[in-house]
Amino acid sequence: MLIQPVQNTDTIVWVEGHCFNFNARDTSSICAICNERAEGDGCYKCSGCGIVSHGRCLGCVSLVCPTAFSADKVRAAFVRCMASLLFTYRKHLGRPTKEQKKNNQLYGFDMSGFIKSLPYDQQDYATMMRDTQAFNEFIHLRESKPATDAEIRLFDEIILAKKSRGRTAGISSGLSRLSTIRASHGVSSFPSMPSRSRGPTYLVNTTEHIWRTASVPVPNAKFAGEYRAVVTRVPARLDPALMKEPRAIQGVPRPEQRKRGVMRKQVPSMVGFPSPPSPEAPR
Repeated sequence: MLIQPVQNTDTIVWVEGHCFNFNARDTSSICAICNERAEGDGCYKCSGCGIVSHGRCLGCVSLVCPTAFSADKVRAAFVRCMASLLFTYRKHLGRPTKEQKKNNQLYGFDMSGFIKSLPYDQQDYATMMRDTQAFNEFIHLRESKPATDAEIRLFDEIILAKKSRGRTAGISSGLSRLSTIRASHGVSSFPSMPSRSRGPTYLVNTTEHIWRTASVPVPNAKFAGEYRAVVTRVPARLDPALMKEPRAIQGVPRPEQRKRGVMRKQVPSMVGFPSPPSPEAPR
């Protein structure tokens, strides 16, 4: 695909993939940056996503236009970059030490050996990446989980696919141009080779793919009392671990433990004083 550089004109301004077209008659649109209306000097509107901005606010646009790139292609490019950088990381997963075994680690990663094995132009970047949380989490998962884990196996299969790229799958892949043309017309110079594949590879197999993101069902107002039935239900069994006394917090007074029984307010007859006579009814 041929990519040509873009240039700004009197009516078109390019910012972060947005193609802003100037409209001098626009006085009702609200700027997406400062949230104010146009002041009679017109506004710029993106032809891709449709956002509107003042001319003075174009320098504050930082989000890339969603129509300027494909998110799937960006993810694929990032995975290819990481697969090239971490091409040989499995070779440096060795036996864990005694301390690592106590932490339930299955492997021990040789960080210095991995960085030294990289090409010279990649060592500085790998040294910088060693101090990031993402890379440390990446290595920690490989040290504590087996290689058959779904997330770990997916990245390893991408590396294996990168290694096997360019390898000949059979005799027919190394044919000349003339033989390729003959094969495209149904004429083959070689007998068909029996397929040795035992089944689809992990990356090609789509049986475990999630085709739609799981979503929470929207509550339906037609069923009266549905929400109350959910929030007022009683579990069949209570967890005794959650029914203990709350832990003591330093500085917070605790309620005093009362004796068994109900404390009644004392009256004069209980103390020993004579009770006052009741007033006589008038005759």
